[in-house]
Amino acid sequence: MDNQNNIEEPKKKKGPLFFRWLTKDGKGVDKDDTINIDDYNAKNFFKLYGRRIRYIININWLYIFGNFPVLTLLLAISGNFSHAATAPQSQFYPVVYGMSVISGNTPSLMNMIGVHGVMGTATAYSWIDYVLLGISALLLVTFGLVNTGCAYLMKNLVRGEHLFLWDDFKSAIKQNWKQGLILGIFDAVVLGLSAYSIYFYIVNYQTYYILFFASLVMMALYMFMRFYMYTLLVTFELSVWKIIKNSFLFAMIGLGKNFLALLSVLLVVAVTFMLSTLFMPIGIIILFMFLVSTSSYITTYFTYPKIKQVMIDPYYSSDKTETEE
Repeated sequence: MDNQNNIEEPKKKKGPLFFRWLTKDGKGVDKDDTINIDDYNAKNFFKLYGRRIRYIININWLYIFGNFPVLTLLLAISGNFSHAATAPQSQFYPVVYGMSVISGNTPSLMNMIGVHGVMGTATAYSWIDYVLLGISALLLVTFGLVNTGCAYLMKNLVRGEHLFLWDDFKSAIKQNWKQGLILGIFDAVVLGLSAYSIYFYIVNYQTYYILFFASLVMMALYMFMRFYMYTLLVTFELSVWKIIKNSFLFAMIGLGKNFLALLSVLLVVAVTFMLSTLFMPIGIIILFMFLVSTSSYITTYFTYPKIKQVMIDPYYSSDKTETEE
Protein backbone atom coordinates (compact mmCIF):
# COMPACT_ATOMS: atom_id res chain seq x y z
CA MET A 1 0.00 0.00 0.00
CA ASP A 2 1.25 3.48 -0.82
CA ASN A 3 2.39 5.30 2.31
CA GLN A 4 1.28 8.65 0.89
CA ASN A 5 -2.30 7.88 1.83
CA ASN A 6 -1.33 7.80 5.51
CA ILE A 7 0.41 11.19 5.47
CA GLU A 8 -1.74 14.05 6.68
CA GLU A 9 -1.45 17.41 5.03
CA PRO A 10 -0.01 20.08 7.31
CA LYS A 11 -2.62 22.35 8.76
CA LYS A 12 -2.46 26.03 8.01
CA LYS A 13 -1.01 27.86 10.96
CA LYS A 14 -3.43 30.31 12.49
CA GLY A 15 -2.36 33.66 13.81
CA PRO A 16 -3.32 35.15 17.17
CA LEU A 17 -7.03 35.20 17.83
CA PHE A 18 -7.25 39.01 17.77
CA PHE A 19 -5.61 39.20 14.32
CA ARG A 20 -7.43 36.34 12.58
CA TRP A 21 -9.82 38.80 10.98
CA LEU A 22 -6.75 40.25 9.23
CA THR A 23 -5.26 36.95 8.06
CA LYS A 24 -8.56 35.49 6.84
CA ASP A 25 -8.66 35.10 3.05
CA GLY A 26 -11.26 37.07 1.18
CA LYS A 27 -13.81 35.82 -1.32
CA GLY A 28 -11.76 36.89 -4.30
CA VAL A 29 -12.27 39.65 -6.83
CA ASP A 30 -15.64 40.17 -8.44
CA LYS A 31 -15.75 41.52 -11.96
CA ASP A 32 -17.85 44.43 -10.70
CA ASP A 33 -14.99 45.52 -8.42
CA THR A 34 -12.70 46.32 -11.35
CA ILE A 35 -12.99 49.92 -12.51
CA ASN A 36 -11.64 51.37 -15.75
CA ILE A 37 -9.90 54.73 -15.77
CA ASP A 38 -12.97 56.40 -17.30
CA ASP A 39 -15.38 54.87 -14.77
CA TYR A 40 -14.16 56.53 -11.56
CA ASN A 41 -17.45 58.35 -11.09
CA ALA A 42 -19.81 58.96 -8.18
CA LYS A 43 -21.92 55.86 -8.91
CA ASN A 44 -18.95 53.49 -8.81
CA PHE A 45 -17.58 55.34 -5.78
CA PHE A 46 -20.49 54.28 -3.60
CA LYS A 47 -20.83 50.91 -5.34
CA LEU A 48 -17.22 49.92 -4.69
CA TYR A 49 -17.36 51.28 -1.14
CA GLY A 50 -20.39 49.16 -0.33
CA ARG A 51 -18.97 46.00 -1.89
CA ARG A 52 -15.67 46.30 -0.01
CA ILE A 53 -16.92 47.65 3.30
CA ARG A 54 -15.31 44.75 5.18
CA TYR A 55 -11.88 45.82 3.96
CA ILE A 56 -12.68 49.46 4.78
CA ILE A 57 -13.35 48.53 8.41
CA ASN A 58 -10.24 46.34 8.68
CA ILE A 59 -7.98 49.03 7.20
CA ASN A 60 -9.44 51.55 9.65
CA TRP A 61 -8.43 49.29 12.54
CA LEU A 62 -4.93 49.08 11.09
CA TYR A 63 -4.76 52.87 10.98
CA ILE A 64 -6.06 53.27 14.55
CA PHE A 65 -4.17 50.51 16.36
CA GLY A 66 -1.04 50.88 14.25
CA ASN A 67 -0.80 54.53 15.27
CA PHE A 68 -1.61 53.92 18.93
CA PRO A 69 0.87 56.65 20.03
CA VAL A 70 -1.72 59.18 18.83
CA LEU A 71 -4.11 57.86 21.49
CA THR A 72 -1.48 58.16 24.23
CA LEU A 73 -0.66 61.70 23.06
CA LEU A 74 -4.32 62.74 23.25
CA LEU A 75 -4.56 61.14 26.68
CA ALA A 76 -1.45 63.00 27.88
CA ILE A 77 -2.66 66.44 26.76
CA SER A 78 -6.20 65.84 28.00
CA GLY A 79 -5.16 66.81 31.55
CA ASN A 80 -6.79 63.80 33.19
CA PHE A 81 -3.56 62.90 35.00
CA SER A 82 -2.19 66.44 35.48
CA HIS A 83 -1.96 68.31 38.78
CA ALA A 84 -4.22 71.36 38.87
CA ALA A 85 -3.74 74.43 41.09
CA THR A 86 -4.83 78.06 41.22
CA ALA A 87 -2.32 80.81 40.48
CA PRO A 88 -2.38 84.45 39.31
CA GLN A 89 -2.62 84.69 35.55
CA SER A 90 -0.54 87.88 35.27
CA GLN A 91 3.24 87.63 35.25
CA PHE A 92 3.44 91.02 37.00
CA TYR A 93 1.62 89.86 40.12
CA PRO A 94 4.82 88.89 42.05
CA VAL A 95 6.23 92.40 41.40
CA VAL A 96 3.05 94.16 42.52
CA TYR A 97 2.75 91.92 45.57
CA GLY A 98 6.36 92.62 46.54
CA MET A 99 5.76 96.38 46.28
CA SER A 100 2.68 96.07 48.51
CA VAL A 101 4.68 94.19 51.17
CA ILE A 102 7.40 96.86 51.21
CA SER A 103 5.33 100.04 50.98
CA GLY A 104 1.99 98.85 52.34
CA ASN A 105 -1.42 98.57 50.71
CA THR A 106 -1.79 101.97 49.11
CA PRO A 107 -4.89 102.67 46.97
CA SER A 108 -2.90 102.56 43.73
CA LEU A 109 -1.26 99.24 44.64
CA MET A 110 -4.61 97.79 45.66
CA ASN A 111 -5.97 98.65 42.22
CA MET A 112 -2.95 97.01 40.57
CA ILE A 113 -3.39 93.91 42.73
CA GLY A 114 -7.03 93.77 41.65
CA VAL A 115 -5.96 93.85 38.00
CA HIS A 116 -2.93 91.54 38.11
CA GLY A 117 -4.16 89.29 40.90
CA VAL A 118 -6.88 87.56 38.91
CA MET A 119 -6.58 83.86 39.68
CA GLY A 120 -6.70 81.07 37.14
CA THR A 121 -6.14 77.33 36.93
CA ALA A 122 -2.59 76.16 36.26
CA THR A 123 -1.75 72.56 35.45
CA ALA A 124 1.48 70.64 35.80
CA TYR A 125 2.29 67.31 34.18
CA SER A 126 2.47 64.27 36.42
CA TRP A 127 4.81 61.30 35.94
CA ILE A 128 1.99 59.48 34.14
CA ASP A 129 1.80 62.31 31.59
CA TYR A 130 5.55 62.10 30.96
CA VAL A 131 5.31 58.34 30.44
CA LEU A 132 2.46 58.84 27.98
CA LEU A 133 4.42 61.53 26.15
CA GLY A 134 7.40 59.18 25.93
CA ILE A 135 5.21 56.50 24.37
CA SER A 136 3.79 59.12 22.01
CA ALA A 137 7.28 59.69 20.61
CA LEU A 138 6.92 56.30 18.91
CA LEU A 139 4.59 58.08 16.50
CA LEU A 140 7.67 59.18 14.54
CA VAL A 141 8.27 55.49 13.81
CA THR A 142 4.75 54.14 13.39
CA PHE A 143 3.21 57.03 11.44
CA GLY A 144 5.06 56.56 8.16
CA LEU A 145 5.15 52.76 8.29
CA VAL A 146 1.43 52.36 8.99
CA ASN A 147 0.53 54.91 6.32
CA THR A 148 2.74 53.05 3.85
CA GLY A 149 1.11 49.70 4.48
CA CYS A 150 -2.43 51.10 4.46
CA ALA A 151 -1.76 53.14 1.31
CA TYR A 152 -0.81 49.93 -0.50
CA LEU A 153 -4.00 48.22 0.68
CA MET A 154 -6.16 51.19 -0.26
CA LYS A 155 -4.58 51.51 -3.69
CA ASN A 156 -5.32 47.84 -4.45
CA LEU A 157 -8.83 48.23 -3.07
CA VAL A 158 -9.55 51.17 -5.38
CA ARG A 159 -8.08 49.24 -8.32
CA GLY A 160 -10.43 46.35 -7.55
CA GLU A 161 -7.67 43.86 -6.74
CA HIS A 162 -7.84 41.07 -4.20
CA LEU A 163 -6.42 41.83 -0.75
CA PHE A 164 -4.59 39.64 1.72
CA LEU A 165 -4.81 42.28 4.41
CA TRP A 166 -2.13 41.28 6.89
CA ASP A 167 0.30 39.80 4.37
CA ASP A 168 0.03 42.74 1.96
CA PHE A 169 0.31 45.20 4.84
CA LYS A 170 3.51 43.62 6.14
CA SER A 171 4.96 43.14 2.66
CA ALA A 172 4.45 46.81 1.73
CA ILE A 173 6.16 47.96 4.92
CA LYS A 174 9.03 45.51 4.48
CA GLN A 175 9.74 46.66 0.94
CA ASN A 176 9.42 50.40 1.62
CA TRP A 177 10.31 50.81 5.29
CA LYS A 178 13.30 53.13 4.82
CA GLN A 179 11.49 55.64 2.64
CA GLY A 180 8.30 55.18 4.62
CA LEU A 181 10.10 55.97 7.87
CA ILE A 182 11.73 59.13 6.49
CA LEU A 183 8.55 60.29 4.78
CA GLY A 184 6.53 59.60 7.92
CA ILE A 185 8.85 61.72 10.08
CA PHE A 186 8.68 64.54 7.54
CA ASP A 187 4.89 64.21 7.33
CA ALA A 188 4.35 64.18 11.11
CA VAL A 189 6.62 67.19 11.66
CA VAL A 190 4.95 69.26 8.92
CA LEU A 191 1.46 68.37 10.17
CA GLY A 192 2.41 69.23 13.75
CA LEU A 193 3.96 72.57 12.82
CA SER A 194 1.02 73.44 10.56
CA ALA A 195 -1.51 72.67 13.30
CA TYR A 196 0.46 74.69 15.84
CA SER A 197 0.78 77.70 13.52
CA ILE A 198 -2.96 77.70 12.77
CA TYR A 199 -3.75 77.49 16.50
CA PHE A 200 -1.31 80.32 17.28
CA TYR A 201 -2.78 82.59 14.59
CA ILE A 202 -6.33 81.86 15.76
CA VAL A 203 -5.45 82.87 19.32
CA ASN A 204 -3.81 86.05 18.01
CA TYR A 205 -6.24 86.58 15.13
CA GLN A 206 -6.52 90.36 15.54
CA THR A 207 -2.77 90.76 15.02
CA TYR A 208 -1.97 87.94 12.58
CA TYR A 209 -5.22 87.50 10.61
CA ILE A 210 -3.37 87.67 7.28
CA LEU A 211 -0.92 84.95 8.36
CA PHE A 212 -3.88 82.91 9.62
CA PHE A 213 -5.44 82.74 6.15
CA ALA A 214 -2.01 82.18 4.59
CA SER A 215 -1.44 79.22 6.93
CA LEU A 216 -4.82 77.78 5.94
CA VAL A 217 -3.87 77.94 2.27
CA MET A 218 -0.49 76.31 2.95
CA MET A 219 -2.16 73.62 5.03
CA ALA A 220 -4.66 72.88 2.24
CA LEU A 221 -1.85 72.68 -0.32
CA TYR A 222 0.08 70.26 1.86
CA MET A 223 -3.03 68.14 2.36
CA PHE A 224 -3.30 67.94 -1.44
CA MET A 225 0.29 66.67 -1.49
CA ARG A 226 -0.49 64.07 1.18
CA PHE A 227 -3.20 62.62 -1.06
CA TYR A 228 -0.42 61.41 -3.38
CA MET A 229 2.71 60.89 -1.27
CA TYR A 230 2.17 57.41 0.13
CA THR A 231 0.49 56.11 -3.03
CA LEU A 232 3.53 57.19 -5.06
CA LEU A 233 5.77 55.56 -2.44
CA VAL A 234 4.15 52.12 -2.78
CA THR A 235 3.73 52.34 -6.57
CA PHE A 236 7.07 53.58 -7.90
CA GLU A 237 10.74 53.31 -6.97
CA LEU A 238 11.41 56.95 -6.19
CA SER A 239 13.56 58.80 -3.71
CA VAL A 240 11.86 60.69 -0.89
CA TRP A 241 12.71 64.01 -2.53
CA LYS A 242 11.15 62.94 -5.84
CA ILE A 243 8.06 61.68 -4.02
CA ILE A 244 7.61 65.09 -2.38
CA LYS A 245 8.34 66.90 -5.64
CA ASN A 246 5.91 64.79 -7.69
CA SER A 247 3.27 65.11 -4.97
CA PHE A 248 3.52 68.88 -5.25
CA LEU A 249 3.14 68.68 -9.04
CA PHE A 250 0.11 66.40 -8.71
CA ALA A 251 -1.35 68.78 -6.10
CA MET A 252 -1.22 71.56 -8.68
CA ILE A 253 -2.31 69.74 -11.86
CA GLY A 254 -5.21 68.01 -10.08
CA LEU A 255 -6.28 71.08 -8.13
CA GLY A 256 -10.01 70.74 -8.85
CA LYS A 257 -10.36 67.10 -7.80
CA ASN A 258 -8.01 67.62 -4.88
CA PHE A 259 -10.19 70.42 -3.56
CA LEU A 260 -13.30 68.27 -4.02
CA ALA A 261 -11.63 65.38 -2.18
CA LEU A 262 -10.65 67.67 0.71
CA LEU A 263 -14.21 69.00 0.98
CA SER A 264 -15.53 65.42 1.02
CA VAL A 265 -13.16 64.45 3.83
CA LEU A 266 -14.09 67.56 5.83
CA LEU A 267 -17.76 66.70 5.32
CA VAL A 268 -17.23 63.20 6.72
CA VAL A 269 -15.34 64.63 9.71
CA ALA A 270 -18.05 67.26 10.30
CA VAL A 271 -20.84 64.68 10.20
CA THR A 272 -18.92 62.47 12.65
CA PHE A 273 -18.43 65.43 15.00
CA MET A 274 -22.10 66.42 14.88
CA LEU A 275 -23.22 62.86 15.57
CA SER A 276 -20.79 62.63 18.48
CA THR A 277 -22.26 65.79 20.01
CA LEU A 278 -25.73 64.26 19.80
CA PHE A 279 -24.70 60.84 21.11
CA MET A 280 -21.04 60.26 21.94
CA PRO A 281 -20.95 56.44 21.33
CA ILE A 282 -21.96 57.01 17.68
CA GLY A 283 -18.95 59.26 17.12
CA ILE A 284 -16.62 56.75 18.78
CA ILE A 285 -17.98 53.88 16.67
CA ILE A 286 -17.54 55.88 13.45
CA LEU A 287 -14.01 56.87 14.47
CA PHE A 288 -12.86 53.33 15.24
CA MET A 289 -14.62 51.64 12.32
CA PHE A 290 -14.93 54.03 9.38
CA LEU A 291 -13.54 57.56 9.71
CA VAL A 292 -9.83 57.23 8.89
CA SER A 293 -10.13 54.54 6.21
CA THR A 294 -13.12 56.27 4.60
CA SER A 295 -11.09 59.48 4.35
CA SER A 296 -8.23 57.49 2.81
CA TYR A 297 -10.65 55.79 0.40
CA ILE A 298 -12.03 59.15 -0.72
CA THR A 299 -8.61 60.66 -1.41
CA THR A 300 -7.28 57.54 -3.14
CA TYR A 301 -10.40 57.20 -5.31
CA PHE A 302 -10.06 60.82 -6.42
CA THR A 303 -6.28 60.86 -6.94
CA TYR A 304 -5.30 57.40 -8.24
CA PRO A 305 -6.82 57.95 -11.73
CA LYS A 306 -4.59 61.01 -12.14
CA ILE A 307 -1.51 59.00 -11.13
CA LYS A 308 -2.48 56.25 -13.55
CA GLN A 309 -3.09 58.72 -16.34
CA VAL A 310 0.14 60.69 -15.90
CA MET A 311 2.70 58.11 -14.76
CA ILE A 312 1.45 54.55 -15.31
CA ASP A 313 -0.32 54.56 -18.68
CA PRO A 314 2.47 56.43 -20.56
CA TYR A 315 5.00 53.90 -19.27
CA TYR A 316 3.06 50.89 -20.55
CA SER A 317 2.24 52.67 -23.82
CA SER A 318 5.94 53.34 -24.51
CA ASP A 319 6.87 49.82 -23.47
CA LYS A 320 4.25 48.38 -25.84
CA THR A 321 5.54 50.54 -28.70
CA GLU A 322 9.12 49.41 -28.11
CA THR A 323 7.98 45.76 -28.08
CA GLU A 324 6.12 46.15 -31.37
CA GLU A 325 9.11 47.86 -32.98
